[in-house]
Amino acid sequence: MTPDFQRCRTTEHDSNLISGATERILASQSHDVVDGSRCVSIAGLKSTDIPPGHAAFIGLSSKSCQWSVDNFVDSMQQFPLGKRRDSLLTALASECSLNTRFRSLMQGNPCFIGKAPPVLEQASETLGFYGLEFGGTIGHVDCNIGGIEDSCSEHASCISYSEQSKAFRFRACGQDDIVTLNGVRIKSSMGSFTIGCGDICSVGARVFMFILPSI
Repeated sequence: MTPDFQRCRTTEHDSNLISGATERILASQSHDVVDGSRCVSIAGLKSTDIPPGHAAFIGLSSKSCQWSVDNFVDSMQQFPLGKRRDSLLTALASECSLNTRFRSLMQGNPCFIGKAPPVLEQASETLGFYGLEFGGTIGHVDCNIGGIEDSCSEHASCISYSEQSKAFRFRACGQDDIVTLNGVRIKSSMGSFTIGCGDICSVGARVFMFILPSI
């Protein structure tokens, strides 16, 4: 290593390189292990296609939830938007369209749901690894909700199967994350709740129906 190059290196540079390499390694774990992933992104799945012992998360359209982007923005009178109204409408409309693309099959127990950090998504995309699809496992995020940055933490909520109660349980994990069950916000201090087929969950920017296989 030449003296000139040594002078260019800093502790910050080393830290960034190590951090980036770590995230890339984490992303690589989901490349050739699709069958072992906690969640896989799916499309066109019917309840009759869900394997026994599995569950699916199906993103809902704003129409199915009877939710209007325009009405929501108009209701924000306590937060004057001014010229930012149009950009907010565009961003929300885009996010609503992404929601219908969110379809995930839960394969592992427990399953932590959250938003993968941008560096992990970028590393995965750059290296061409599996897990970029909404609802797929990416690195240490079991089910990536995708969408708006900072909409929730990496482990915002958890869905697990309880052998004791023979039922699936849903809980909020993050202190500041917005997590709801059937329209009611739940917090980490409340513990877990039993969920069944047809229940509506939301984690950050993602709203989905919890589906179990048809008997």
